Amino acid sequence: MPSDDDVVRIKRRVQPSILGLDARVLGVGVGGKVDESGRPTGELAIWVITYADPRPGLPPIRSVIPRDYEGVKTHIVEVTKKVPEFQGKRVAAGSWIRGYRSAPGDEEWEVNTGTLGIAARTAEVPDDKRPNVLLSCHHVLGEQAGGRVVQLSCCNCCKPDVARVLRGDKRVDATIATINGDWEAEEGKIDDVMLTGTAYITPYPLWSSVPPDVLAALKNVAYDVYKYGAATGWTKGIVGCVDVACYPKFSPVTVPVILISSTGKDAKAFSKHGDSGSVVIDGKRRVVALLHGGQETLDEVGITWAVPIKDVERGLNIRVASTSPPSVWSAIATSPLSDTHRALAGTAFGRELLDMYGRHEPEVRRLLRESRQFVLAWHRCQGPELVGALTAVAERRIESLPTHVAGRSWADRVGMVLRALRGLGSVALVRDLDQIAPLLTGLGGRTYGQVLELIAGLESRS
Repeated sequence: MPSDDDVVRIKRRVQPSILGLDARVLGVGVGGKVDESGRPTGELAIWVITYADPRPGLPPIRSVIPRDYEGVKTHIVEVTKKVPEFQGKRVAAGSWIRGYRSAPGDEEWEVNTGTLGIAARTAEVPDDKRPNVLLSCHHVLGEQAGGRVVQLSCCNCCKPDVARVLRGDKRVDATIATINGDWEAEEGKIDDVMLTGTAYITPYPLWSSVPPDVLAALKNVAYDVYKYGAATGWTKGIVGCVDVACYPKFSPVTVPVILISSTGKDAKAFSKHGDSGSVVIDGKRRVVALLHGGQETLDEVGITWAVPIKDVERGLNIRVASTSPPSVWSAIATSPLSDTHRALAGTAFGRELLDMYGRHEPEVRRLLRESRQFVLAWHRCQGPELVGALTAVAERRIESLPTHVAGRSWADRVGMVLRALRGLGSVALVRDLDQIAPLLTGLGGRTYGQVLELIAGLESRS
């Protein structure tokens, strides 16, 4: 039986032939297998998303798609070409916005209407400065530099200018717009739901690179996600499959996308026309994707396409604005928690730790953005789980740090991360790591108070 990583490799190897099988094939992804009764089987399958084309003379699409490829079963999802009609406008977090482009003679043309997704920062704006751009879809705002972006009122009587288009990228269907000086974007939350960071759930390069808490949920078709869109407000969905390669004539997006369905036939549709541009978050309130579009299915459940947020960030060279400090899969906390910061600042060694954090956080973040070697090591060493545990203890959401992480001791896991950083980090980073390595490796099993006592003890011995 193929392993999970084998499934991903096989899918990627055969996806060109699947996309070429029939003009009705729209995309190919990897997701949990569901049997004929609708129950998840706990194994991975190759998802094939197709049009259910009723034209005479065409064989049933299910007779065209093989039941399996190299031992990996296929799962077919049929969609229709019907597009829901636009209905109403309202102001909220995830509000209605509209993009305009200019024509010769300063005549303006509407690009499209959709949802304002989230505030973000361009590369030159530090994390301690307010977000400077708004993020939505390319097909909503276009890419003409300077194009107006307006926010629509509930009755469409007011259309204040809120931003000007900065740049867009069709490959990820995303555009950013510079926030006008008299406007300020709300940071770190959507409709009063506080965000905790971002997560990259595309299996790149392997299935095992997906966050551990997501892996089992995907295989059992149980990874719940949520979005707040201008058309439908808050809705809940389930990620059906990831790593979806779309047929080029069907979609301009060139990166693997995510397929989301509503939670059942009688449930509210996950998205409708007008929700494009909203961001998708998971149960841990991590931003995972930018909503790209959707279609109806024969069983009336409907599906939504979304672009992984990390691909959007890379494509536009931005960082989405989430609550500080986020505990994320492919990054580290952006700043210390306020209470913990004050406690550390009360000791000499604690202040030294904070200084080290300030000096080296940009370098580590750069490694996580640009070094594939370090990203793989970070995932393999369970770095995000270590950071998440530290954050949870600091927030008092858990009593003590774990003694073991994914079958290895805390000290072993920390040591693995330190070795990866020593191999790729600067001389200054390595020097400081060597100084604090005994402290970091010895934190396993300690409570918040014990960690602070340990730091105070180190201060008294210095």
